[in-house]
Amino acid sequence: PDYLASLEGRFSAMMARVVEINQEALQMGLHLLIFPEGTRQLRLGRGHTGAAQIALYTGAPVVPIGCNGSDRCYPKDSPLSRGGAITYRVGAPLRPEAELRPFRDAVAGRPFVPFTASAEVHGATFRAMTDLMMDRINALLDPPYQRDPEASGPSGEGEGAKRFL
Repeated sequence: PDYLASLEGRFSAMMARVVEINQEALQMGLHLLIFPEGTRQLRLGRGHTGAAQIALYTGAPVVPIGCNGSDRCYPKDSPLSRGGAITYRVGAPLRPEAELRPFRDAVAGRPFVPFTASAEVHGATFRAMTDLMMDRINALLDPPYQRDPEASGPSGEGEGAKRFL
């Protein structure tokens, strides 16, 4: 079998399972915790569109949360805390029937499954919704953690897999 086709098939199966697990969790009354940047950064970055895809697909509201001070408690990439204080601020929910409605309406005519080729047609909608979510998170952060207004591009752009190590 073609290696690329095999890899794409495995990735699609894995992403289908991710979507299924998220749906099961929501049906059980659980909440999803998604980090739209994919990793911790000192300053807020642009964010990836996966949270928007899941929220639009499932109809779940999005609650922005700003995290301040984790860099002082968890130095570099260490999972072990050295102690200290982290301040979390919880923002107003972005509801499917209100703030997220324009994005829902934009995808309504063309069904999609998150993280698949069928979702690619909605890329601009996912990006716009992600930008709204990141704006809401940014407003919950202390100035040292907010987006850098002097930066030329989104934080983390161009770093590839390095951000995940």
